[in-house]
Amino acid sequence: IEIDPYGYVNSKRVKKDGNLWVEADNKYVKIIYPTQWDQGKLDEISSDIKIVDESIKGQHGTLDDLVDEESFIQFFLMQEFFENGDADRASQYFYKESKNGKLTAGPIWDFDLSMGHPWFSYDGNETNALWIKGLITEDGWLKKLSENEAFMEKTFDYYKEHFSEAVRYVTDVSGLETVIRVRSSWYMD
Repeated sequence: IEIDPYGYVNSKRVKKDGNLWVEADNKYVKIIYPTQWDQGKLDEISSDIKIVDESIKGQHGTLDDLVDEESFIQFFLMQEFFENGDADRASQYFYKESKNGKLTAGPIWDFDLSMGHPWFSYDGNETNALWIKGLITEDGWLKKLSENEAFMEKTFDYYKEHFSEAVRYVTDVSGLETVIRVRSSWYMD
């Protein structure tokens, strides 16, 4: 599924070309696969989204009972690390596997407005700020999760254990090599 957190604004995008979709808590949920569903399945998707949404807002159950928490942490870190301008705005994909029945974040997609290349500006306020918690103004799932202390603690732990080595490698080794190779493209934007 693809969730458009601001479907009430972008509903034409979700509803166009015969897309299959449901609405859940002011979010338009576009069904990507499979393409044919019965009404019972659509109602189940809508209910699942509503329950996860309530859990993220702290109104229903424990989040890790409903979602593959590691996938949400990875999803969050990728959006944060790349300062994705579409974080909590668009291209938020999720799926549910029958083996565990939990909503899984991903695949990650749509990073053309990332790494300092969004269509908007924060007037230089990006320095030393967390992207999602500090600068994203939308009120989607990622923003809500950035305010959840337990989720953020797990995210920080995951970063230290799994993500920090990759960041260190990119910044210390391959990053400099890449900067040199793409320098002229960067200047030309």
